[in-house]
Amino acid sequence: MMRFLLLLAILALPVHALCPPLTPEATQVKLQHDLNGQLWLQSSESAQQLLLTEDKLGKVVAHLELTTTGIHSRIQAQPLVEDRNLDGVVDHIWLLSREGLLWRLPYADGQFGVAREMADLTASGLRFIATAGLLRTKLPTTLAPPSWGIADQYLVLVIGRHPQTGHDSIMLLRFGLNRLQQSVIHYQHLADRTLLDPAEQPQTLSAQDWRALLSNAGWKIHLPGKISSKPLVAAGVLYAPVAKTDTAAECETEQTEQLLYALQVHTGGRVYAERMMTVPFLADAQLRLRQNADKSIKLELGSDFQNRLLLTNLRKVSAECYHCSEPLSLDKFPIWQRLATYRSEQGAH
Repeated sequence: MMRFLLLLAILALPVHALCPPLTPEATQVKLQHDLNGQLWLQSSESAQQLLLTEDKLGKVVAHLELTTTGIHSRIQAQPLVEDRNLDGVVDHIWLLSREGLLWRLPYADGQFGVAREMADLTASGLRFIATAGLLRTKLPTTLAPPSWGIADQYLVLVIGRHPQTGHDSIMLLRFGLNRLQQSVIHYQHLADRTLLDPAEQPQTLSAQDWRALLSNAGWKIHLPGKISSKPLVAAGVLYAPVAKTDTAAECETEQTEQLLYALQVHTGGRVYAERMMTVPFLADAQLRLRQNADKSIKLELGSDFQNRLLLTNLRKVSAECYHCSEPLSLDKFPIWQRLATYRSEQGAH
């Protein structure tokens, strides 16, 4: 139950404000317990290669031409890194194409395996420009639907952009750890949470509605503009700033305000009185958590030159009920969290 309350870390590098690059920046990975690496995508007119290099010497540890493993679509989004057995070392890479195909690629001992298609979101007609994180979470058995079998889940957050309006959509794809080999998730399998049902307006959710939402493969929310900086997940709440723009190609905005979405990560529902609120706009900035004097947590939007306060007294999702939340405070930290399992270690006492 404790893991349900943990701060969840986003593994991807920052989404560039409004217009991410056509080729993503390198992703940091752990190759061995004492060796860090970087994951690169290299593109030519006809092909893309995936390269894994050591940090220290830049030595290529592994490389793969993506078409040889069945990945023929262009990838613009940041690759996501998975550590399935919790030993601290990468063992799978998740790749998302611009058209919306999501693959899971095994990696072990300097070799990439055969990619498996995990999701097909091509029916959306969106251009998938970014990933926003791969989260591993566990619900208490009292809250998890019986159909899950076990409560451990991978939650994959992706961002798609409408080619005409330029407005973004954020989607959460849900994969059970005991069901990773089952059928591919399709766009129509995602619950549309753009508008909440009136029954959710009092900020409550029945057990029946909760289980129905979590029985879906995930959710999608269509936004009224472009995501302006990397979304952040903290204690089960997804924060995403959205700036309004007039055209699909627009990479800058003259707005001084934007919307901040605060979403319950499992359902896309509300945690605060409203799911979205007006906050200041700050170009080329990132969301940051800061501690108040009373050990409560605030949310800021910060750049190299200035900070803007967005929310004080953040809340966290609670395991007490289906719609419960409580103040997020550091007075209960640090709390236990499994970081790695050292299966081959000997002689430790």
